[in-house]
Formats: sequence, C-alpha cells, structure tokens
Amino acid sequence: MFDQAKLQQRVVDSTEVKDQLVRSFKTVSDLLSRDSKINLRFSGSTCVTVLIVGTKVFCANVGDSRACLIRSVQNHDFAVIPLNRDHKADEPDEEQRILKSGGRVQPYRD
Repeated sequence: MFDQAKLQQRVVDSTEVKDQLVRSFKTVSDLLSRDSKINLRFSGSTCVTVLIVGTKVFCANVGDSRACLIRSVQNHDFAVIPLNRDHKADEPDEEQRILKSGGRVQPYRD
C-alpha cells in the first residue's frame, strides 16, 4: 500500500515551490497595498513558511522570522536544526538591500 501511495505522489520540483512561494508573498503584499491603510513603503513585515513534502523541507521567510526543525534523538533529547536565517535590518547585506530598493533603516524611537 505504501509503494502504491508513493507512486501516485506528484514529484515536487524545487523551482516550482520557490516560484509559488514568491507568488504567494507578492499576492499578500499587493493585497495589503490595495486593501489596507498601511503605508507599506516604510512598514516592516515578518512571515515564515515551511512546507514538508515527503523527505523534502522547503522554507521561506520575509523579515526577521526564524524557523527551526526539532528532531527527536536518543535518550529523549532533541536536536534543533535551523532552517533559515533572519533578515535583520542591522545586517550589512540586508541594510544594503533595503536602501537599494528605496527604503530606510533607522533605529526605533519611542
């Protein structure tokens, strides 16, 4: 029975998953721009998505979101496996990306 289910499982292509995740994030951003009163030009966002298909794990994030996979190991212990890296504005590559796209990076002031 397992072999039959495996034969019927559609093969997942990494490029297809990436394209669909990018499309989904863009759709949400477009809807927020159109249907909300949030000024997206200077607002930040954060989201993390994890898709597990068989033995493949796909992870995507926007902003400083973090995803970890926790795996059970011997003696009732756990191993934590980071799946992504935060996109924090104080990291040089992220600050450069923000500035290049016309954004700004400033410390929060209360």
